[in-house]
Amino acid sequence: VSTFCVKKLVCDSDSVDLVKEFECPKNCKLVTSILDGEFINYEQVIPEKWETKVTVDKESIQNSFERISLISSSNIEKEKRYPVKVNVEIGKIIISCANQTGDAKEEIIVSSEGKDLEIGFNPKYFLDVFKVIDDKEINIEFGSSISPSIIKAVEEDEEQSYIYMILPIRLKQ
Repeated sequence: VSTFCVKKLVCDSDSVDLVKEFECPKNCKLVTSILDGEFINYEQVIPEKWETKVTVDKESIQNSFERISLISSSNIEKEKRYPVKVNVEIGKIIISCANQTGDAKEEIIVSSEGKDLEIGFNPKYFLDVFKVIDDKEINIEFGSSISPSIIKAVEEDEEQSYIYMILPIRLKQ
């Protein structure tokens, strides 16, 4: 089901039913239902302040995470993923990972503000975000090594506004 199809069907509807079925093109059926109850205030969990902020070319950092993730997912130990270490220093990000298979390290030139930082992530989460962002440059805001990181558009407007939050992984010392 395309996003357009869902938007069009939902926006064209005059009434809101508890359960609604839509017929979409290409033998697809979309069933929606309104959930009853109170939802969490998601704005409370999105950090408003950051200690470190970088502006980076999205394609460069995506390519680096893709290469590093090859080492992160070990063939020797099935299902085990090793965290990727992200070091933010003045003017650069160093992304690295090491395990029994080998080690990898990539350095990307960025525009940075704030403190130096070392933080661990599952690279899959970053790659999932990068795949859906069309912007050439993005902002990544880091709190501490244990607080969520935020990915935002460099220039936000009505059509191009998004916030992605990625939780870190504790690194072993």
